[in-house]
Amino acid sequence: MYENDNKLLNDFIRQKAFPIVLDELLAEHEEEKIDLVLNGLEYTYKEDIRDESKILVYFDVLRELRVEVIKKLITYTDFYMKYWSLELKPLLLFPPNDKEGRKKYNENQGYLSYIDNQLETLGLTTKEVTESLGEKVVLTDFGEHFIQFFDLKTLIKIPAE
Repeated sequence: MYENDNKLLNDFIRQKAFPIVLDELLAEHEEEKIDLVLNGLEYTYKEDIRDESKILVYFDVLRELRVEVIKKLITYTDFYMKYWSLELKPLLLFPPNDKEGRKKYNENQGYLSYIDNQLETLGLTTKEVTESLGEKVVLTDFGEHFIQFFDLKTLIKIPAE
């Protein structure tokens, strides 16, 4: 910031953006998200973003997401599909025949459904109907920018489970 001559941006970062980021850092319980919060501050500075409401929305959405949900969001990026999809193709699993196995299977399906619903509710993904695949989940423009804002691709090193 000291090397930059943009006094308006520097003042905005000091007076508005940094206090938002500091609040997020103090409230964050998941260590992995701390780097993401700092990425958001860096992006705000580099892209000369001065719209406090916009910054607050991005941090509000980040606060709503757990790391595992963020990892799931990343699986919808082209970058992820290009580098991980061949290695991590999900097997088509059928529900087990035993009662306990079906119970665990249904619980996991409910968990995955909850994650997809949360991402859609927050406006990060939407469902798109295609002829070949039927219904598939895709990123919205907001979802793509959210990933860019917090540089979520840094989490791609850790595949979603």
